[in-house]
Formats: sequence, structure tokens, C-alpha cells
Amino acid sequence: LRRRDEYAPFVAGGGGGSDERDDGEDSFARYCERVRSSADWGGQLELRALAEELGARIEVYSADMPVVVMAPDDATMDGADSRETTARLSYHRKMYGLGEHYNSLVPSKNAD
Repeated sequence: LRRRDEYAPFVAGGGGGSDERDDGEDSFARYCERVRSSADWGGQLELRALAEELGARIEVYSADMPVVVMAPDDATMDGADSRETTARLSYHRKMYGLGEHYNSLVPSKNAD
């Protein structure tokens, strides 16, 4: 909840005025708790927040768009082992009946 001012405007009912039932801090806190403790799926907003919180780089690959890279604003990945500090995900707009979702990617055992 440390970056509430940055993220709340993009969350319905999160204090950004996007929902009539908006009650500010409480609705944003409820949203964060629901995402943290339930099977609700996050999206790009949540991935961006995760990159900030973990101080890690997240790369999202998709068949029909360029790679999306999210990293903390103050992070420099210079000198860091990118295999250790980067999470790679694939984004699927529609796959079977699941709708939009992300899968984690791991390097091939044959990769150098």
C-alpha cells in the first residue's frame, strides 16, 4: 500500500474516483487484500506493482505484441545477473476457455 497514490487511480473503487462506491483508502486496501489472498488474477498493473515491490525486472512476451518490460523506476540492471533478477511471462489473450492470462517461462535446459 506504499504506492497507493500511483496505483489507486487505476483500480475501480480504489480511491481514484472511478467508482461511485469509492470510499478511498479502505476500498484500495480491500482490493489489495483480495488480490493477495484469493484466486483473483492480476494484470499489467499488478505486474508493474510487483516489479516495483520486488526490485525485479519482469518481461512479458506475446505472439502479437512487442515484449513489455517492467522494472523499478530506480533500478539499474547493470551488473546484475539477469537470469536471477528477471521474471519472464507469456501473455495469452485467449487460450481455450481461460480468457486472458499469463504463464511463467523458464529457460530451456539447453540454453547457454
